[in-house]
Amino acid sequence: MENYADKNFKRLEKILLSDKINIPEGFAEIVRRDIESVLSSYFELNRVRLEIIPSAAGAEITVSADASRIKTLSVGSNLD
Repeated sequence: MENYADKNFKRLEKILLSDKINIPEGFAEIVRRDIESVLSSYFELNRVRLEIIPSAAGAEITVSADASRIKTLSVGSNLD
């Protein structure tokens, strides 16, 4: 189990990394909506989640989505 000092260190590290990569307020929500817009063309979506975790290399990005069904696609000449 983590002690108080470890929790504070991880919290401080996350804050410093966030400052380093400079993620603007609301950025994650804008990206999540864009991803949802694309996926909704192919799936009947229930929920889309996006998590951006600052890391020493930049950011770790996790996207997950729940869909109730796959939409029927019309295959045509636009796939050329």
